[in-house]
Amino acid sequence: MAADAHDVYGNQLGRSASATFTTAQFRVKDMYPPNGAVDVPVGQGVMINLNSAIDTGTVHSAVTLSPPAPGGVYLYYYAGYINLHPVSPLHSRTTYTVTLTTALHASDGTPLDKDFQSSFTTESFKVGHTSPYDFETNVSRTYPLYFSLNQEIDTGSVPSAFTISPAVSGSFKFSQSYGYSFVYRPDTTLQLRTRYTVTLSTAMRSKDGDNLGTPFVLSFTTGQ
Repeated sequence: MAADAHDVYGNQLGRSASATFTTAQFRVKDMYPPNGAVDVPVGQGVMINLNSAIDTGTVHSAVTLSPPAPGGVYLYYYAGYINLHPVSPLHSRTTYTVTLTTALHASDGTPLDKDFQSSFTTESFKVGHTSPYDFETNVSRTYPLYFSLNQEIDTGSVPSAFTISPAVSGSFKFSQSYGYSFVYRPDTTLQLRTRYTVTLSTAMRSKDGDNLGTPFVLSFTTGQ
């Protein structure tokens, strides 16, 4: 700024002034899940936030997920974000590492300032949803029992892991197209206004061989 510059009141600066600054390098601002996260849902995608718009042509060669996600990932990118979304749920109790190399460039051609790595660990094999739900009352005496888990099921492990009290014989049905759920259909009508308890023991396994971390217990009471 020149020395003869002045303000709106006519006051002169008196001496010249200058300033310099340096812009931030192209870098990762943050990632979700954050580094070191545990019990991350197996269906969770990865969102990477960068501090500048991306040269989209450099994304595929610069981004990796290790071990590879089952079935691969859908890779979305826009503005300053990269999103890795698994085609199928990630493996349970597994540590995944996301790597971005300096092959990733900003839209102005600037490379990433340095290789970036971040890791997270997924949740255990577990039950996600049931019908009836725990402690539900006035449950139909004729409806089958439905169980949904967060991993594809080893169907052979279910009969020995499943118990219902009071005991009632029944049969299992497994989805052919989506192997994360099963139905137990009692052979007879359940008892009137009776509390039933279903237990899935730790003998139940996912198709990957991961057992339930703790027994799962569901209680419900039938209606009329």
